[in-house]
Amino acid sequence: MLGYDLSYGSPAIHRHRATVQIYELDGPILPGGINFSRTSSAWSFGPSAVLLAHPADAPRFTYDPVTGGPLGLLLEGPATNLLPDTVADIATWDVSDATLTSLDLNALGTFPGVRVASVGNTWARMRSAFAAISGTSYAVTLFYRAGSAATLRLTVSGLTGGTRRFAGSPGTLAPNGTASEVLTDLGQDILADGVTHRLQLRLDANITGSVQIGLGPQSGTVGDDVILLGAQVEQASTPTSMILSSGGALTRTADQPSFTELSGVFDLDIIYGDDTVEQQTSVAITPGSWPVLSQKTVKKIVVR
Repeated sequence: MLGYDLSYGSPAIHRHRATVQIYELDGPILPGGINFSRTSSAWSFGPSAVLLAHPADAPRFTYDPVTGGPLGLLLEGPATNLLPDTVADIATWDVSDATLTSLDLNALGTFPGVRVASVGNTWARMRSAFAAISGTSYAVTLFYRAGSAATLRLTVSGLTGGTRRFAGSPGTLAPNGTASEVLTDLGQDILADGVTHRLQLRLDANITGSVQIGLGPQSGTVGDDVILLGAQVEQASTPTSMILSSGGALTRTADQPSFTELSGVFDLDIIYGDDTVEQQTSVAITPGSWPVLSQKTVKKIVVR
């Protein structure tokens, strides 16, 4: 089940010297002097890659889903999951030449899982669809767990020029044929729980219409399987955090932090989630404003 995290509060601002203010943004609550709003619910990864749900106006202190390490405050713009149902489910996803079995895994604290098994051909798959616009880029994220099949096949169908495919062993899928013409930026990780695979790629649509994304075993052996958990498709070049749609496309609105007390021109040291430091000089800050950040997770802001 999803956990709810109401990480919000107002402890005192840390003061290093009279001319320095340090805003710690690594949780579990926000420091005083910072306001936060978001008009929708949102999700983030907690430790061990468990997905946490956050209600409107609750900040998200997120963790790296691969390493499990803390990343600090997550700040993103608006995004929409175009798939009507994030969680793979026999009732809401389509099937092509496969036997489906519902499971009860609670993977990442969210996904029951569906066993997708071969019926004796190599193109068995479970799939979901979204409405694509030609010339538009989409960020695709898919979660699965290895089953008994040695080789898997990811398919993207409905495109001009026919179905594009990636195939390979779990965690090492590679493009077949002309897949790389429209499918790029492939990334594959095993998450911090040690068993869940995340696959991400960029799809550059060459057609306006329904596009289907599916996963299954590439095996002619009856019963060879893979466990499909869920997927997300966003109109973007790079993926953002999960948006758990159910029954239709779902939008996460923008995170909106702001300073409430500062007024003047300041120099800033911004420590991001990957521990890199960005220095910004002569930044004009007024109550309600926020600096422009180059990354979406931040652990600390030092104001001089």
